[in-house]
Amino acid sequence: MANSPSARKRIRQTIKRTQRHVARRSRARGYVRVFEEALYATDSKSASENTNKAKDKSSTIKSSTRPSLTLEEHFRTAMSELYRAAQRGALHRKAVSRKVSRLARNLTRQRSGTLEPKLEGKTSARAKVSQKAKRIKASAKAKSK
Repeated sequence: MANSPSARKRIRQTIKRTQRHVARRSRARGYVRVFEEALYATDSKSASENTNKAKDKSSTIKSSTRPSLTLEEHFRTAMSELYRAAQRGALHRKAVSRKVSRLARNLTRQRSGTLEPKLEGKTSARAKVSQKAKRIKASAKAKSK
């Protein structure tokens, strides 16, 4: 237990800072989730529906006055929130750069039509390779028929 007044103050400051960081990280993750749901939606109608559902779930994301945002606008807002969280110390700046880079790469792949479908749940690298191999075999069988 802290004995000096300065140590007690440091504990109070740490508690407050931790609460702020938790909120900032949660807010950034919410914007990333909204972007990814819009990114992996198959058509524009379901993209806007998924976006609206995600906005309803997350209280930190204010609903837009516009009916739906484009993927680029979702990406910009997610990127902005991530960099803001890094700037304020809630997330590490290199982790944020890596995340933004991956999001940008997926956006580019989605535009070119080469985006792989997102795997459900958390899976290991071995399971991902296995699922991808199954998809390749299934498409090869379909082509041969």
